[in-house]
Amino acid sequence: MDGVTWTMVKSPDGSPNLFVGSHDRNTPMTSEVTPHILARHLRINPQSWQGRVTLRFDVSGCQIKKQNEQDYRFYVSGVYSSSVWRYSGGTDVLNSALWSHNNPDPSEGHCVLLTQTDILICSDFLVSGLHGVNDTALSASSYIEDTLDCSPRNARLFYPGDVLSTLKRLGGWQSGIANTDQFIQVTFSVDTIIRAVTVQGRFEQFDEWVTTYYLLYSMDGVTWTMVKSPDGAPNLFVGSHDRNTPITSEVTPNVTTRHLRINPQSWQSRVTLRFDVSGCQIKKQNDILDMYGYKEDQGAAMLYNIIEVRNNQTDASTTCTRQYTQLMRVDTTSKLTSLHNTINRYRVLEQDYRFYVSGVYSSHVWRYSGGTDVLNSAFWPPGNPDPTEGHCVMLTLTGLTSVDCQQNLYSICGI
Repeated sequence: MDGVTWTMVKSPDGSPNLFVGSHDRNTPMTSEVTPHILARHLRINPQSWQGRVTLRFDVSGCQIKKQNEQDYRFYVSGVYSSSVWRYSGGTDVLNSALWSHNNPDPSEGHCVLLTQTDILICSDFLVSGLHGVNDTALSASSYIEDTLDCSPRNARLFYPGDVLSTLKRLGGWQSGIANTDQFIQVTFSVDTIIRAVTVQGRFEQFDEWVTTYYLLYSMDGVTWTMVKSPDGAPNLFVGSHDRNTPITSEVTPNVTTRHLRINPQSWQSRVTLRFDVSGCQIKKQNDILDMYGYKEDQGAAMLYNIIEVRNNQTDASTTCTRQYTQLMRVDTTSKLTSLHNTINRYRVLEQDYRFYVSGVYSSHVWRYSGGTDVLNSAFWPPGNPDPTEGHCVMLTLTGLTSVDCQQNLYSICGI
């Protein structure tokens, strides 16, 4: 990517891939690079030749370019008629996966534009997931900090604390004052749609948790609005009943905000909690890396994104398609190791270590999705694959495992 550090394209067995070149002066010889790689610089290193080291070449692939922001509006096929959006001149209904947030809206017009739309990056772990916030984005009205660190940075879901080391961090945030004016809040870097909030109590040792709470939100961090019930009264959310069980409450209707505040109203023993937020970040379209938060691993030759929302395999695959990728093809040891290392860094993801990846069972053969290549048998743990367990493939702590395609799991998209 930088023209300084170079990675060699490898064969499936991990050895350098020696490509076959020309056999005469003019016949074009094409070699596929599988899996595809993402690069700014590409180097051809001849290993054998006829006469002298001489060649002509070109490259097949896709450039990832930023969009023109001057007036990104273009008419495309589509009309609204008889309460249905259809492609122009036909009966086919428009693909609902391609509408941007809050669209279509017949009140805005009955034709269709291609625009530079906002992109929704959704996760059940907007605080502590792969695209979560830094510790500096967590703050509170007060917290204890004498002999034990009870600061907001400890409030991440499933954080176990560290009371035995010199750091002495509590497994949760604990307010320094016990009254109903206390709060903990998270600040997001972009406008964020809040769908649900999950809370836990203090990790082990003592029975301390929040039993009820209010939610407040703000765009500027100054003016706050309380989440209301359908009758217009403040919505008093039900919190924890023990130390470690995650309790999730939906925010209906969803709210859009930059700042979200949890305001405990009742508690067991002390005002103590851990939490996370489910929802979607609203990001402006840019290149694929910026839009969807894809991570690059040059050593494993892959670009990947872990989808932190549970879906069945069909919907998981659709999510990847919307992001111009596909379910991750785990076909090398370096990919498998890299994905395991990434997941192991996030406690919230380790709690349910099951992720859809590329693979389906068809005609008595396990193949990578959408292709004819057979899955690498080296990645199946003992007892797998087992078609009686399901005809799709998931990544687990032990490797690739067969699974029922209707199970709601996290997923991994990539190229």
